[in-house]
Amino acid sequence: MTLRTDTGETVIVTGNRAFAKHARTYNFTVDDLHTYYVLAGSTPVLVHNSGGDWCTAEERIEDAADIGNGHAGSKHAGDFPGYSPKDMGDLARDVMQNPARTKPLGGGRRAYQGKDGSTIVIHDPMHPDGGTIFRRNPGTIEDYWDGLN
Repeated sequence: MTLRTDTGETVIVTGNRAFAKHARTYNFTVDDLHTYYVLAGSTPVLVHNSGGDWCTAEERIEDAADIGNGHAGSKHAGDFPGYSPKDMGDLARDVMQNPARTKPLGGGRRAYQGKDGSTIVIHDPMHPDGGTIFRRNPGTIEDYWDGLN
């Protein structure tokens, strides 16, 4: 796993460890910022805002092409016969702009159901692919949708 420093340099995570400690903590929200740096001692650490939506609607839509070009193109290509990665990105964009319904999920993710009743887009701002797109059987989609979190 790698992390990007405040200077843009990539560093490799060489390990981590679990520990338990009771300490006072605070949730901190910075208006109009998705992420920001804080200092841990003298080390800048990139953190995510604790409040509000992780992305604007426009920022989510910008990730649609990445969704089509990402793992969805290989993992879920069978759900969309004849679709190119660009076609899948265009479909993801259309579903995200004109959904039948949406649902906020944990970790800043958001689910979108297409008006066709079977296409699902899950936008994940923390995933390099931006999320995924796939189809579910319309007869079982309600149970699937209810289980999303």
